[in-house]
Amino acid sequence: MTNHLRRAHVCSPMVLLALLAGSCGSSPRQGEDPLKNVLNPSQSVNTRVAAVGEAFDRAVVKSDRVALRSELWPLVWSPETPGPLKAEIVTRLLAETDAEVAQGVREELRLNLPHQTSRDVVRLVSDAAAERGWTEYVPALVRAWARGAEGETDDTRPERRAVERLAPGKPIEEVVFGVFTDPPPDTPGTRRMKLEETYRLSAWDLLARLDRDGQRRLAMLQAFVASGETRPYIEEALAAHRELLVLPFSSEELRWVARLRDRRNTANAAWWTEASAAVNALGAEQRSGLQLRHAEFVRFARAHRPAWITMSRAELASEAARRFEGREVRTASEGRSSGRDPITERYTQAEPRMTWGDLLAVLVIDDALQDSRTMKSLATYADYDRRDTTTEYGGIIETTPSGGFMATLYQPRPGQRLGDDRFIASEDMINASDRAIAHFHFHVMQRFNGRAAGPSLEDLDYSNRFGRACVVMTSIDTKTLAADYFQPGMIVVDLGDFVPPRD
Repeated sequence: MTNHLRRAHVCSPMVLLALLAGSCGSSPRQGEDPLKNVLNPSQSVNTRVAAVGEAFDRAVVKSDRVALRSELWPLVWSPETPGPLKAEIVTRLLAETDAEVAQGVREELRLNLPHQTSRDVVRLVSDAAAERGWTEYVPALVRAWARGAEGETDDTRPERRAVERLAPGKPIEEVVFGVFTDPPPDTPGTRRMKLEETYRLSAWDLLARLDRDGQRRLAMLQAFVASGETRPYIEEALAAHRELLVLPFSSEELRWVARLRDRRNTANAAWWTEASAAVNALGAEQRSGLQLRHAEFVRFARAHRPAWITMSRAELASEAARRFEGREVRTASEGRSSGRDPITERYTQAEPRMTWGDLLAVLVIDDALQDSRTMKSLATYADYDRRDTTTEYGGIIETTPSGGFMATLYQPRPGQRLGDDRFIASEDMINASDRAIAHFHFHVMQRFNGRAAGPSLEDLDYSNRFGRACVVMTSIDTKTLAADYFQPGMIVVDLGDFVPPRD
């Protein structure tokens, strides 16, 4: 985490006269081109904000205002622009009175809203859209709302207030569902960016937050199908609920189900049939809290660990407790900022929050790590990662038809290599992991890296986003890798230390 220190601005006695004239204050000097001050990042934020007003005041002719806006739009879009400067620019843009120019501002702000990093600007634009009745903003507001906002709840988000005002009397879930079924269509200019798909999936992510138990989403999906209409992902989501007893939560899970249901993939089709039979044979307690990630664990256990399938939750919990008792627990002290509840890594503390499916998952993954071939592969991949300082490495762990396990490496693409402490899963890896039991990655930038033993906050967010069971392997010394299991819901279980076999 980087600390940004604010430098005090001190004017010497030698420039007291200039101070009184405003050169050490927040207003541009008389005769200066205010636009130059606005665009100059070396100027103070106050100076740049004050210069915005002067620049607009000087742009009296319409052509000058149009030219000024073309210079300022990049600042509104840039995540590097200070929030107060963005807010001042947007405030001035929203005050435009010429109908033609104002329409251009309205459209540009609509396009910018889902990408906007300044919460002050999001509030300004959301409020303006609601006050002015800009109903075409609803999809953009939904997409912006789908993004997280630190310190704000869904009930207090300005995007929500605006949507409610633009669609009065309609349940908010139905409005968001309408964006899911009928997002803004792609134009020739946006088709390559797949914005229609982005709007649709953002709406699903937001719906999942608003309807965590899935009952409202399920009812709307069923009603939509009953109306005789069809849209992408709807049949896939209903099939998952009907045959795997789960409703996809995140948009990544929705995409995952769509791949599993792709009739062109015969391996996925065969898996679906087997997994559906295994899941539907479970009892009521075992079905409670099932998620998409559990289906492969259930299918595998039915075929290769049948004793576990007959166990109750309490029995699985006891089996896991017996396994993990006495294993060393290493709590990560790096990569987790303050501001969130402490994250424990002891099984005994995680177990009360784990479902039957979670307990089955951690047992199967522990079996995979006990497998000598799997651990030998992971040790080899860890060595590759240690020699490459441009990125962290990762991949997937799968089961085999014989009841064994296999770890496969997927190196990040060149554009996804963001440093030796970051792992970005490639699309190839995601697409290859449909039937995988876990995603894995390494913390091996140092041989003795025990302080980073465990998932970072970014790792935990990754698990939530993709709905996956995950494993992080950390280098403890020249021979030892520590393993941590983690899953959605900020649940972490330290699986202990492993010494992989070497040739």
